[in-house]
Amino acid sequence: MDRKFLKDLGIKKDCVNQIMTQYGKALTKFHNQIKNQEAIIDQLRNELLQNNGHIDRPQNVDKDKE
Repeated sequence: MDRKFLKDLGIKKDCVNQIMTQYGKALTKFHNQIKNQEAIIDQLRNELLQNNGHIDRPQNVDKDKE
């Protein structure tokens, strides 16, 4: 969304400013949420890579049930 689009719709300048302010706040909020989720993904990926060599079959498996 940009100011020109809103102005072309006939929206007054002060309203355009308010709309853009709220739009910026919403974008910032979603951008922060994306960064947080990316950090979680990176953390889980690192944990998976560290534990990848340690994942074996369960130790106490009843062989009769296999």
